[in-house]
Amino acid sequence: MVSGLALRDDVRVVVFASRVPDYFMVGFDLDFLAERMGRGFSDRELEELHGIGRQAHRMNDAVEALPQPTIAAMAGHAAGGGFELALACDVRIMAGDPRYRVGLPEVHLGLVPAAGGTQRLVRLLGPGPAMPLLLEGRRVPPDEALRIGLVHEVARPEDLAGAVDAACARLLKGGRLAQSVVKRCVRAGAIDAQAGYRMEETGFITCANSQETRQRVLAFLAKNKP
Repeated sequence: MVSGLALRDDVRVVVFASRVPDYFMVGFDLDFLAERMGRGFSDRELEELHGIGRQAHRMNDAVEALPQPTIAAMAGHAAGGGFELALACDVRIMAGDPRYRVGLPEVHLGLVPAAGGTQRLVRLLGPGPAMPLLLEGRRVPPDEALRIGLVHEVARPEDLAGAVDAACARLLKGGRLAQSVVKRCVRAGAIDAQAGYRMEETGFITCANSQETRQRVLAFLAKNKP
């Protein structure tokens, strides 16, 4: 489903949101895990767990790889796998209710974030700030999440939809191709800076050779809106 969005020219921004009050998304089905832990895992069940982990990585990788800008509209708690999904998004906007928390609390259960959380949190904050959050399993309120860079914006709960709409409007001002190239450059550079530089060079030429960019440049020179 997510990968199919990449082919939709009529979709310019993708917003992930929840219809469940007070929650964006939380993590793993612990009942599923506890049932099997009580009697020990069979080889088939261990392989099933591997498959669940691979599927979670594929899903979040697909979200991160979407050419369109993505927004996590967090109208409540985002913990564990839910926050890992949010970390795969380009923009995170959180409702500012002080009851809400975001984070990766898996270590409290003797588990580890296993849907990309250890990797994306370190890429986002750097190893120094990320490591205590991971090792302590701390979930933080909206004001702290904004201060340390876990989210980009905090809005009053009743204003969250408006804040998301405003973010979409800002993103819609950018060129579709240019935004997709920017995302590819960032992903490449996160692995290897030289690869990121090469992506910038080829991406610039790709954009410069496109009809969309030509129209935007001519409109700018003519002082018209594209």
